[in-house]
Amino acid sequence: MPRGDNPSRAVLLNALPPALHAEATDDGAKVIHNGRVLRLRSVWAGQGFPSDIRRILERGDEESFARAVVTARRMSPGAIDLLADRGISWADADGQADIAMPEGLYIARLKPRPLPRNKTTLLTWSPSADVIAEYILSRRVQSPAGQVDFWNGVDRVAQIAHATGISAGQVAKVLVTFDEAGYTAKFGPERGPSSTRELRGKSSLLSDWAGHYKRGTGRRQKAELHVLSRDPTGLE
Repeated sequence: MPRGDNPSRAVLLNALPPALHAEATDDGAKVIHNGRVLRLRSVWAGQGFPSDIRRILERGDEESFARAVVTARRMSPGAIDLLADRGISWADADGQADIAMPEGLYIARLKPRPLPRNKTTLLTWSPSADVIAEYILSRRVQSPAGQVDFWNGVDRVAQIAHATGISAGQVAKVLVTFDEAGYTAKFGPERGPSSTRELRGKSSLLSDWAGHYKRGTGRRQKAELHVLSRDPTGLE
């Protein structure tokens, strides 16, 4: 079926693999998944900047986006973070996509991330990394409401950002470096509501963070002062 001149629908159709036998509809596309016809609604977000996504999100509630795919010319990292935090599917004209439907349909077409060569290049202990590490470690002695068993999870990006005052984008970047260093690990889909992160290297994170903290606080602080005196030879 011709894809027409609807940019949002064209982006969505381009992201769907041939095995789904996708066809254009008035508001998006329909596919065949596990013998069932599923309808996906495409929602155009223009250039794909965070401001574009916020404007889209203001238009509806969580239920209205359950079978929607937000599309854009090029989805920015900040926009992707906003959508991931809400568990909303997306696709862009570059061919990237992260689509998850309640019926079990999942499509991930994301740019590959190269593996780091060694641990020394993984983590820079920035002020934000210090705070996030401390927050994750502190949560080990707390259990979320209603959860009796010992908790080994890591809060979502939005939760950590709210608790620490660090931007969601920076929190996401730090967590990626923690994943690469082996402190934490992601399970399930790369993004979306079913994606989770767990603390895998508690001892390593605690040791490395404590060592860095000790080195930082152990540095001698020096101050240069200007003192007025009539006898400068008597000053050391």
